[in-house]
Amino acid sequence: MALLAARISKNAADWTDRELLRFVLRNEARGWNELVRRFRPLIYRCITKVTLRYAPTLSNADLDEIFADVMMQLVRDDM
Repeated sequence: MALLAARISKNAADWTDRELLRFVLRNEARGWNELVRRFRPLIYRCITKVTLRYAPTLSNADLDEIFADVMMQLVRDDM
């Protein structure tokens, strides 16, 4: 395990997806922060694509609320 820890980069931006997942599932703050940083744009694009189809007049605040709800569901469901 020490060898594995030595191979994991100190810089979260350099982590592989597998390394990121390991930190997220251990409930480590730096893992969660990197997950949000890395996947926020993708999640927002998905939210926007779906909501534009059914509710084209949503505000940015509405999109932010949906994003927050998605994040809360991840936390609630143990990631």
